[in-house]
Amino acid sequence: MHVFTYGSLMFAEVWRPLVSGRYASMAAWLAGFARQGVRGATYPGIVAAPGKEVRGRLYLDVGPTDLASLDAFEGNEYRRQTVTLELRCESGLRATLEAQAYVLADPHQLNGSAWDVERFARESAAGFYQHHASHRQPPVPGTAAALRPDEARSAGLPPRAER
Repeated sequence: MHVFTYGSLMFAEVWRPLVSGRYASMAAWLAGFARQGVRGATYPGIVAAPGKEVRGRLYLDVGPTDLASLDAFEGNEYRRQTVTLELRCESGLRATLEAQAYVLADPHQLNGSAWDVERFARESAAGFYQHHASHRQPPVPGTAAALRPDEARSAGLPPRAER
């Protein structure tokens, strides 16, 4: 199953500890939605917005165990739904593809302002997983988040404190 990410999951520091697989990924665009900050949080949500679009990262063929890990991380705050994305090539060619995206369950939690991707990268990405994983369900066995330090090293991942 393909997964479209538009917020914290676009960042390797957040994505890699959650999944055990290595997935091909690419830029993708979601038309008819806008990305906004969530009140009191450093992460965003998306809301239907005709004429707008959200640029994000599409991960291809995400396995069921990793999908379960992502579901657990997103918790009840988000619901996973099918969306249609646009892929754009430098040559000008465009294609569409269906994927799953995590949509904020309560759009009233959005603050109405565009989410600042660069600010998140500068100020929050490095510690985001560590901070938010402690508030979520336990890691799904077999995912990078569940690995012991020696298993992480053999898989080429940094120790948990650095993830």
